[in-house]
Amino acid sequence: MDKLLISINSYNANTGGAIYLKTLFEELKGRGHEVKLICKARKDLSEKSFILGRFEKNFWADLISRFFFSPNFLMIYFLKILSISKKFEEIHFHSSRLIPLALLIKIFANKKVVVHSDNIEYKLSRMLIDSFWEAPIRIFDSILLYFYEKKLFCFVDEVTFITENDEQCLPHSNSSVLPVKIISNIPIEIERIFSKRKTTRKSVIFVANFSYQPNIEAFENIYKVASVLPDVNFRIVGRNARFLNSDLGNIDIYSDVSNSRLENLYLQSHICLSLVSSGGGMKTKVAEAMSYNLPVVATKHSLIGYEKVLDSNLIFEVGDQLNEIEIKENIYSASQLYRDEQNMRLFKEYWEQFENYYKI
Repeated sequence: MDKLLISINSYNANTGGAIYLKTLFEELKGRGHEVKLICKARKDLSEKSFILGRFEKNFWADLISRFFFSPNFLMIYFLKILSISKKFEEIHFHSSRLIPLALLIKIFANKKVVVHSDNIEYKLSRMLIDSFWEAPIRIFDSILLYFYEKKLFCFVDEVTFITENDEQCLPHSNSSVLPVKIISNIPIEIERIFSKRKTTRKSVIFVANFSYQPNIEAFENIYKVASVLPDVNFRIVGRNARFLNSDLGNIDIYSDVSNSRLENLYLQSHICLSLVSSGGGMKTKVAEAMSYNLPVVATKHSLIGYEKVLDSNLIFEVGDQLNEIEIKENIYSASQLYRDEQNMRLFKEYWEQFENYYKI
């Protein structure tokens, strides 16, 4: 049975939402279905046969959609999406922001609709406020989303959540948990990567979307850690990273990098550091770091959804409250793993855990 997947994200982006979109697409395809996609337009999105529609997100699309009480830009394309949906038996929606669109498709096209939630959106909307001018629309969205997620979710045929925490927050009679999984196409030669990392200056990487306040707060904490670890290089990578300020010589900032550049930065790093201590969902960049066989030093909050690998020797959990000494000691312990060839076994076991739980 052919299925249609609709997302407010772009398939080619480096954001957490785009990573989870790929998870959903591959998960549905892996069940033996033919899957087609509708997503946000992006300039570098090459022609792909499975993409039926690429719709532009802009100021007017956002504004007009809000007049129809829809907290996402796709509502203005409703008639086009409805026409496409009639060709499929089952329609999947990525993000609970699409609940109103999902219910309209259910009513007018008489289709089964499934919503895949990767955040508690009414909470997230408030966290995205980063300016006085943005506040009204974010608050408006938050009120709408609270109503949709708390009251209208029950009319959706099926729901998946990215973590058990989210599932418990928004109960549904037909729900399940679908954690983030990564497409890993690069061949990981563990011995070669291990040997190369062993001989180079230790580098820590943090990848995030810096339009999101919890990630900005995490960077501020990383800055404090970097100030007490001058012999370690810190790579801060992600969307809008150029707006971050740092006067430390051991912090390098890479903003809006290409997929190939991001891959090289991961391969050249030794440790992934995630000090995110608020916000919902699952921190997709932890799974991405695992796909490059990187040890992870992370807050308890950053590791929500990764319960199956918390016992790994390459996962170092720290408290959500900043403690520079604790984090420094864990970075040091993680870097020490590269000093002994016998630890190669730990990296191979770590890779097996990634393949078992977080790789598509």
